[in-house]
Amino acid sequence: MPPKNAAILEAAKTTNSIRTLSMARALGLDQPAGGSLAALAKHMRSLGYAIPEKGDEVTRALGKRRADFTPQELARYGDYCCTDTDICHGLFHIMAPLLPVGELVWHDIAIRMAACPILRLNRDVLVADLKRVRERKAELMATLGKRLGVQSVEQLETVLASNEKFALMLEFMGGALPWAWFATPGRAFDRDDEGGVRYGRYLQQRHSRTGGVPLSFDIPVKPSPSNPSKLTSAFAKADEGLMELAESGNTLLESLVAARLGVKSLSPFSHSGITQDSSRAVPVRSAFSCLSTFSSSGA
Repeated sequence: MPPKNAAILEAAKTTNSIRTLSMARALGLDQPAGGSLAALAKHMRSLGYAIPEKGDEVTRALGKRRADFTPQELARYGDYCCTDTDICHGLFHIMAPLLPVGELVWHDIAIRMAACPILRLNRDVLVADLKRVRERKAELMATLGKRLGVQSVEQLETVLASNEKFALMLEFMGGALPWAWFATPGRAFDRDDEGGVRYGRYLQQRHSRTGGVPLSFDIPVKPSPSNPSKLTSAFAKADEGLMELAESGNTLLESLVAARLGVKSLSPFSHSGITQDSSRAVPVRSAFSCLSTFSSSGA
């Protein structure tokens, strides 16, 4: 069951919980079939399993309130919910035998971490660390703003926090997206194929945007965690490409990367419950088998 549902049901405190999407990810079924309940049900029916078809009552109910439903619509919505339960029950009994017991136990533990939280944060420590991070951020922004001639710190923060805008700023410093960003998967470089044409068009657009700034480095990219066949920006502290730019010897570029990491370092505080009563337990949300290594990640 999804953590948000488990949080509603008191039963989550006394019974074991599991999530069909998490099971499908652990088995790799979400890649060919998709992870939604409807997609998994359709995939299992194609394999010969007697799984009912998911209805569309939830989409028909968009924008409606309780008073807007007719008795017939409420009855159909109830049937829809019952069918969802039957689908989950069927999927569980198909997938559970294919997973080790330890995997199912871990899924239950992780769901409880969100649904029945027991973690309590030391608010005094968080407030002190937030003050330190904000002071460091202000120092970085002032230094970078002065070097770039930017008057508005707010405008600079917006640029640094956006992957797309940060990539554009890197272009003005000599960066360019690598050819692999535009390549057709599984094909070598060929300037005449579709990928090569897209890359050539990008270089022309970049030249126009930057006023002809010479290319001196590749903008860091990496395989997408959700789809390794596609590339995404590699602008996190743990990304090797960004760390190479942070030690490039170009003081302005190094300041830009440091400022980017300074802005993004505040992000955890927006999810930490720092403004909440420290006596309240904080849910820990985790997603299962999101990477090719089948490790968990923040949800």
